[in-house]
Amino acid sequence: MDFLTISAGAGAVLTGWGIANLGIGIWRQFHKSVPKRQFWLMNGLWGFVNSIIGLYILRSVFFDTLSVSANLAYQSNQVNIIFINIFLDIAYVVAGYFLSRGDGRRKIFGWAIIIQGVFLFVFDLLLWNLLRLI
Repeated sequence: MDFLTISAGAGAVLTGWGIANLGIGIWRQFHKSVPKRQFWLMNGLWGFVNSIIGLYILRSVFFDTLSVSANLAYQSNQVNIIFINIFLDIAYVVAGYFLSRGDGRRKIFGWAIIIQGVFLFVFDLLLWNLLRLI
């Protein structure tokens, strides 16, 4: 696999995850339970952000044209950014954990952040390993 193929797949997965979370988040706003609405609100907001990032990746793959030397520099830069993202994902899970130990909305938002952080950690770790191998 090459860089563009991996990037296109990553953009599609992240966009799909984001759209699913956004759609379910909107749909669940009609639930009678306030805690469930709050949980899905947070997931929907994360879904919106993930969708934007995924669409940006897809746009970059299909519409940006770089010279060979610029492309190699871009690939190296992306691997480094994803490596940093892995640590941010761990920070999301830790922050979510501390929030989930609270009560009310903090607990609910904490669990939503943990779920998103775990997904992003696995996603970024797999992507980082795939991109390092090319």
